[in-house]
Amino acid sequence: MSGRICEIWVWLVVFAVVCCSIPAPARDLGSREARVWEMIEWDLNGVKSGGNPFDVVATVTFAHQGSSEKRTTEMFYDGGTKWKFRFTGTRAGEWKFVSKSKVTGLNGLTGSVTVEENRNPKAKGFVTNVGNRFAVQVKDGSDLRGYVFNAYMSRVKHPAFLDEFGSELGGVEKAARAYFADAMANGFEIIFVHVNNNWFKFGAKKHSEHKSENPDPAAFRVLERIITTVHRMGGRVHIWAWGDESRKWTPRGVPGGINGQVDRRLQRYIAARLGPVAGWTMGYGFDLHEWVKAEQVNTWAEYLHKHFGWQHLLSARGQRLKGPYNVNSYDGFGRGVPLTTTSHGPADYQEIVEDLEGDVKRAHLYEERHSYKRSGFKLDMDGTRRLLWWESMAGGMGGFFGFYPDSPHPYPNPQQLRTHYAFWHDNGRFLLDMERANKLTDGGYVLKAADKKHHVFYKEGASSIRMDLSGMAGEQPGIAVDTKKAYREIGLGVLDRKEQVWRPPYRSDWAIAVGNFGEEEIVLDPLRNSGAEDPSEGGRIVVDSENRRWLKRKGGGAFFMCGPGDPEDFLYRGKLRPDGTRDGDQMALIEKMKGTGANCIYLMAVRSHGGDGEKTHNPFVNNDPGKGVNAKVLEQWERWFARMDKNGIVIYFFFYDDSARVWRTADKLGNQEREFIRAIVDRFEHHKNLIWCVAEEYQEAFSPERVKNIAAEIRRADNYVHAIAVHKLSGLDFSEFADERNIDQFAIQYNKSSADELHAGMVSAWKRARGRYSLNMSEAAGHGTGKEARLKSWACAMGGAYVMILEMDIAGTPKSDLEDCGRLVRFFEGTNFNEMAPHDELRFGGTKYVLAKPGDSYIAYAPNLKGKIGLKEIKAGRYDFRWFDCASGQEVPQKAVRVAGGNQSWDRPKGIGKELAVYIKRVGK
Repeated sequence: MSGRICEIWVWLVVFAVVCCSIPAPARDLGSREARVWEMIEWDLNGVKSGGNPFDVVATVTFAHQGSSEKRTTEMFYDGGTKWKFRFTGTRAGEWKFVSKSKVTGLNGLTGSVTVEENRNPKAKGFVTNVGNRFAVQVKDGSDLRGYVFNAYMSRVKHPAFLDEFGSELGGVEKAARAYFADAMANGFEIIFVHVNNNWFKFGAKKHSEHKSENPDPAAFRVLERIITTVHRMGGRVHIWAWGDESRKWTPRGVPGGINGQVDRRLQRYIAARLGPVAGWTMGYGFDLHEWVKAEQVNTWAEYLHKHFGWQHLLSARGQRLKGPYNVNSYDGFGRGVPLTTTSHGPADYQEIVEDLEGDVKRAHLYEERHSYKRSGFKLDMDGTRRLLWWESMAGGMGGFFGFYPDSPHPYPNPQQLRTHYAFWHDNGRFLLDMERANKLTDGGYVLKAADKKHHVFYKEGASSIRMDLSGMAGEQPGIAVDTKKAYREIGLGVLDRKEQVWRPPYRSDWAIAVGNFGEEEIVLDPLRNSGAEDPSEGGRIVVDSENRRWLKRKGGGAFFMCGPGDPEDFLYRGKLRPDGTRDGDQMALIEKMKGTGANCIYLMAVRSHGGDGEKTHNPFVNNDPGKGVNAKVLEQWERWFARMDKNGIVIYFFFYDDSARVWRTADKLGNQEREFIRAIVDRFEHHKNLIWCVAEEYQEAFSPERVKNIAAEIRRADNYVHAIAVHKLSGLDFSEFADERNIDQFAIQYNKSSADELHAGMVSAWKRARGRYSLNMSEAAGHGTGKEARLKSWACAMGGAYVMILEMDIAGTPKSDLEDCGRLVRFFEGTNFNEMAPHDELRFGGTKYVLAKPGDSYIAYAPNLKGKIGLKEIKAGRYDFRWFDCASGQEVPQKAVRVAGGNQSWDRPKGIGKELAVYIKRVGK
């Protein structure tokens, strides 16, 4: 080699060394947006690491701008050349991040996340503890509320082992939703999942069933889907990492054994992948005394806590874990372990108190499964219910309940367990500063808050309860609940600051709450997805389970709807802003309706993709369905919907306009569409005045089977059992959906020009329905304005249908027309119309249309009365009359009018015009 060539070669080597030593330039991943408690994720593709990628260390530190809070998490390997990292905001504001790693492609990454307040009332953060009480983060990481922790297992009906959920994520989510719905129906919101060696190979419970030394990302995808699904619905998941060694459900058989290199690799992966995910807690396993030592489980917990960016509560049954964020978890067989109850215990309330007082720095959990009628345990219905109440009244002991595969099933009185849930969870009555104050009563238990305003009394077999409230801070309201029945509050009025005795109407196990416990924080319905009624909750529009022809107010009376069927583009009025929101007149339209009594707006989410709207008429990020739903758009909708809901205006929510077809997945729903539907439902389901509608003129884009699948997805996502409707092309036939239980209402298009034709059409549709669904005359071309519109609306209502008026666009609608709708609503809701049916054959005299419950009650209507209004075949007796002027709203009541039997007619009273209705109700013989 010549000297010149050698010189060049040396310089090339030096240049290469220098280049390699220069740090790679930082790469900005840009800015993202999220809400508090909303996990977001970054994907990094094409990164090669060398060696075992599961051993690569790459940290990401998020720093909150404006405070000293920092969160450091790790990236995790997700197969191929893909890496990910995650973040969950614990407070609002801007968070900036930077990554650090020896792997060039993972080092020096920067970016930011702007976190907004989460206004979803179901949104909660991480479960933690305050002293020996469980707590949950609510508005942000510093807002801690008392939490009643009770896990639920139902291996009779639902999978408990991770692999039993299957690997198809849609099926996993469906199973998780069903499991959680069952938990809620039984008064619990925490479900249980057992992982075992699925951590290493999905489908393997035993360490003898695999040879993997790396975590299995497929297993984590399943577990994550379960956790996020349940958390989005308002619940949590309690995980058992391992089982026992006799079944080989442990890490003892993997290379290096417990806390060895392979186990450590898994632990770090759990921290990186699940650490940022809210909604779970973890126990180490069961029968730990047989296969693991105390120092080993403490080392496990310490290592996880060190690597968690967001702390999760950990437990190890029977073993005492040291340090913060650990739970004292008790064995239930009186074994020679540090933490145990009496055999098959706890024996009583006093033992629970002693356990809680044994360590006031950590939360406590009876992690033995107190399944229904488990052999040796006192766990019949009374024993199960009372154990729940003892645990709560002792100061917040956690519990574990449910069913083994061979358990007697179901609970014979699950409403008793739902009552416990409703009392504590729904009404926010477990306060972190409550202390036992049993001296304030006789033979029962008491919790008293530090402010002296809040007390809870509980006494079993009580025919009287003494309450010493002499030290209470001022007068406070009180309610009593029979814990052995479905939740119902008995008002005790305002209680004075004195010692007093309450005598219940009968002997039972009673709980009394004294004080205002912040009912505005109620977010969960213990009967969600069950369709059952909760008498403590009123106002939400639901299907009348006893008469599906009509809707009703949950826990209340009948509901009638009449109002604008336009503007269809309500959500998209105004100029489009860069962030996807609008500067339109939506609030002004709502304000115009306010006070008129007109009580609905017909509006659509997706009007693009073949619908009648522009390409921007959808709620997706940059109007691209592939990018998911735009949180800012939903936030703006929420502001409008909140105002509507407050003013009793129904959000008649169409998912799709006619011909709109976003996803071409035949009759089935793909993951993107399911996520879209769930995002919408989860965001708005808390509103009381809400009806879902799948699509307008559905036949233009969808098959009946696809509509059914969409309705089923809405039903699965909706925790509050709102009514679901479908709109069709013109006609009265709804036979394809008549027996579909997920579809509750026929939104009718029937373009007839006269009131008589519309009425006849509704009567025909009523007869075809045969009580299986309700009717909404939602689109009749040429409905008109003023008197013409009013006459047609009454004609439809008297045919058994709700009314939404096409081309009543609010902005151009005279206020008097809106008030006409309001008068119709007011009249109907003052009757028992929901017990009636069209009976025009009973008209007599000048009556035009009749709704009736023959022999009991009637509505007779005339648009232009000539002579007297009358009814055929009326039963003799005394009747109350309520005369109503449809044009003015003037009412004239007449009490206990004596009516002879047969065909009868009556003169309209003074003050009532010829356009009138009269409600006639039999009140006596």
